[in-house]
Amino acid sequence: MPSNQPGNSVTLLTNVPGVTVSVATETGPDTVTEQQGQNFNFTTGGSGWNGQQEGLDVVFHNFSPLGAIVLNQRGTSQGNSPRQDVRFTAMRNGAPISVSEMNITIYDVSAALETLGSQPWRPSYRDAVGFSLTPSATSTLTTSISGDPGTGAGTYQDPFRRASGNADTSGGPFAERFEFASVSTDGLGMRYTSFGGLSGWQFIAISGISFNICV
Repeated sequence: MPSNQPGNSVTLLTNVPGVTVSVATETGPDTVTEQQGQNFNFTTGGSGWNGQQEGLDVVFHNFSPLGAIVLNQRGTSQGNSPRQDVRFTAMRNGAPISVSEMNITIYDVSAALETLGSQPWRPSYRDAVGFSLTPSATSTLTTSISGDPGTGAGTYQDPFRRASGNADTSGGPFAERFEFASVSTDGLGMRYTSFGGLSGWQFIAISGISFNICV
């Protein structure tokens, strides 16, 4: 089960006996997830590292519901865009199965472009989420005060991101539901990076995973 201990994989239970979901992540070579001895990546407390213009790192709280799986990262330095590759695999008694109507909700796909300060890259990011399959539908469940609807097909080549380079969540976090008509036994891949090569601290959270199976 997910916890507040950082890791790189978790097995989620479902309401069908013997059916679980494996969620695993692999970080890219230019990706940092730990700062000052604290790592919020793949935890469930709704907190994560954020950057300030002065180059300081601060902890940001409550950007997602408790229990959602947090992805929190930045590049190793300016010009290095961070990346994580996540894979969702439905399992029955430990064996991968194909499913239909898989839905995944992602919280806080946002953007911030800072241009001032000694290290402005640390708080500069533009969340980008792409999947190995083209979503059959993408729905914005909530909107922040900026009202940015987002853009992009939600694929690796054209990831979903906010239409604006500055779309904060001061009015509450964004939430998008990505739907997939069918997912094979190979599972569903998701790539989280920063659009445009931005390098600063960024975070999203994964929640609301659901699907149909043949029983």
